[in-house]
Amino acid sequence: MIIFIIFIAVWLALNFVKFPILISLLGVAIFIYFLKKIKLKKSLIFFGSFILISTLSFYINKPLPSIDENFGIVILSKENYFIYWSKFTKYYVYNENNQLQIGDILSLNGNIQNNNFAFLESSLNFNEYLKNKGVFYQINNPKFEIIFSNPIRLNEIKNNFLSGFSTENRNFIDSLFFANSHYDDQFISLLSSMHLYRLMSTSGLIIYSLLNGLIYILSLKINEKYAKIVALIILSFYLIFTLFKFSILRLTILFVLRWINQYILKNKFSYITILSFSGLLFLLFNPFLAYQDGFTLGYLMSLLIYFTRNSFSFLKSFKKKILLTIVIFLFFIPFESQYYHEISLFSFVITPLLTPLIILISSFCLISFYGIRLTNIIENLTNFLKTIVNFINPLMINIHCPEMNIYLSIIFEGILILLLYIFSIRFKPFYKLSFIYLTLLVLYFIPLNNFIYDEISFINVGQGDSTYIRYNNQHILIDTGGSLYNDIAKECLIPFFKKRRIYHLDYVITTHNDFDHVGALDSLINNFKIENYINSDENFPLQINDLTIYNLNSKISSQDDENDRSLVLYFSLNETKIMLMGDASTKIENNIMNEYSNLSCDILKIGHHGSKTSTSEDFISFLNPKKAIISCGLNNYYGHPDPYVISVLKRYNVAILRTDLMNTISFYFS
Repeated sequence: MIIFIIFIAVWLALNFVKFPILISLLGVAIFIYFLKKIKLKKSLIFFGSFILISTLSFYINKPLPSIDENFGIVILSKENYFIYWSKFTKYYVYNENNQLQIGDILSLNGNIQNNNFAFLESSLNFNEYLKNKGVFYQINNPKFEIIFSNPIRLNEIKNNFLSGFSTENRNFIDSLFFANSHYDDQFISLLSSMHLYRLMSTSGLIIYSLLNGLIYILSLKINEKYAKIVALIILSFYLIFTLFKFSILRLTILFVLRWINQYILKNKFSYITILSFSGLLFLLFNPFLAYQDGFTLGYLMSLLIYFTRNSFSFLKSFKKKILLTIVIFLFFIPFESQYYHEISLFSFVITPLLTPLIILISSFCLISFYGIRLTNIIENLTNFLKTIVNFINPLMINIHCPEMNIYLSIIFEGILILLLYIFSIRFKPFYKLSFIYLTLLVLYFIPLNNFIYDEISFINVGQGDSTYIRYNNQHILIDTGGSLYNDIAKECLIPFFKKRRIYHLDYVITTHNDFDHVGALDSLINNFKIENYINSDENFPLQINDLTIYNLNSKISSQDDENDRSLVLYFSLNETKIMLMGDASTKIENNIMNEYSNLSCDILKIGHHGSKTSTSEDFISFLNPKKAIISCGLNNYYGHPDPYVISVLKRYNVAILRTDLMNTISFYFS
């Protein structure tokens, strides 16, 4: 019990630096609970551990070190970068067509700085991703020399194994067996959209099943004690090729600790103690695991399953399995909202149905990996899996929802645990409380806010433009953005709509045909429901209920430059006057000033991403806007926004809001 108390205290305390108020409240609540339920000595152990680790957590961030001719080792290698560890500090190093392997020792120097990567709406925040792994710095202009090359070239061995599979199935096998991500693969993308991704890459469940399968077979010939050792040894070589993915490493360490407890210590410790001890070991060697969802999910799920299985002995086996399935589904809702921005109603049913087939494919992959090639069987099973998934996909029902923040997630999970406790003691009002809980959950998914207030959001699509308007529950998108490196529709726009509980767009308007304004249009049309598409000045003024959108660039047809053929859109939301300039230049600005003598503006989206070809001083003086929106990419190639534009806006005391610095910028009107 003491180990469990210390584990909870350490895990909470490490998160204190990120959520000080929340963690303090949780710490106090748990301490008070322990005071009432357990001895004072154990409560003080929790309190002391919590205070000590909370204090130490502030010193995890190291000061900026020197990188002058450092020697270090590659601890993570990806296609275009690697993580370099030197003098107890980790660095991100960009290396195009990276051929380095984990274990390579380098002599490296370069210029270091704090991580500063651009991120888009709803996409991975790479700065936060690296920070949660303990990587705070990047090395620019690196120059390195390989001092020692790891003789075990893992990638070469993996690629040789995968080369035996068809190109249609190779990415899936790589993702399933070696835990590599291939989000651009059509089948993997389909699995992800169905919320079945955790079955796609190697998971603890698969390794657990493979271990148990090997133990069962070996136990037919040798003692179970030694069968477990042999099974672990057989899997150990393969585990290296998953690069010790945490879910696999956690299960392996837990398996070893349970073996020691069973056969050497004669079951001296409980499962909870062993589980907690393994968590403490991981946090001791890598405290940054406390910030990673994989760690949190793995241990919380293990504790929840243990509690559910051991607290409902009065239920028959079948009912207990149903309860466990429902509990796991509810438990994952905050995480589903974070990663998918929607809840898949049937994923909790489909997942256990597909799990045996996934495990079977993994088992044959393991046999093939060790030299007995079963390529045809694996190919046929994979194709069968694809057939099932393609059949099920149209039947899936997904409910859009915003991401639950940390506070709401803890409340949600806390109520779930409370309900389980109430059910375990057979408290009669359980069903009434459960009904209230589920009612509140349903209300969370209903888009009530779409009927209550209007909105305009300048979506962060990088170096491009995209603006969302909601008026009287009508959904309008102006421009889609576009990128050569990202699918802006799938990665930014559609997740943005899901977070707003939007299922269709009433209008999509494109201001002109530049790629950074319309590049994502085709993907958006193919993957989201669009009622009306407008790209001509002939459709203006456009009446949408009682919202009127005007085009102020009345001479589009006479313009030769594509930027000057931009629609310049003008409208009011709750008496707030808004103007979207597209890429129109100062020439069009002059035309507007000559044609509309009494024009004013509260929110101005600056033309051409802040380029000096737009936003003249005369135009700003004429409009007198209160706020200026600049949609551009961080550290973009063009140098947008131009310093001259910034100086003009500051001269007229215009508040400057930039998507590259602030992410998506939203205004709401009641």
